[in-house]
Amino acid sequence: MSPRSSQATIVRRALGTAVHTLGLARPDAPAGAPALAPSAEHALAVLADGPATQSVLAARLRLQKSTVSRLTDQLVDGGWARRGPDPQDGRRVVVQLSAKGARRAERQAQAQEEALADLLARLSVDDRRALVQGLVALADAVDTVD
Repeated sequence: MSPRSSQATIVRRALGTAVHTLGLARPDAPAGAPALAPSAEHALAVLADGPATQSVLAARLRLQKSTVSRLTDQLVDGGWARRGPDPQDGRRVVVQLSAKGARRAERQAQAQEEALADLLARLSVDDRRALVQGLVALADAVDTVD
């Protein structure tokens, strides 16, 4: 096994363990709220940054436009999001969180950040700094993938 592939294996396993252990792949629904598919939870998190067209949402979620169209329908039908005209270009439609969706996204982000903060507190300052730097670099590299 080459050093490059063994590093990739280590990173794959570490990220997989972190995602599943922290419930980031399929987070628990807040008390009394219905469970949402991971793609729907991810869409809520993306839309928490602000309204987006379905094309932008598809790019950010790395999903096909047709998949995002169905996902958007589900979010709108469930009351998590709403569609409306783009204020900059009335010919386009944007998707934005409803109040219900914003509350769900905020609770989920808070729960994930608390879980991550608990884990990060177990690391030394140098290890935390290295981890954050490495994850930022990895995210930047992912952004260059088409």
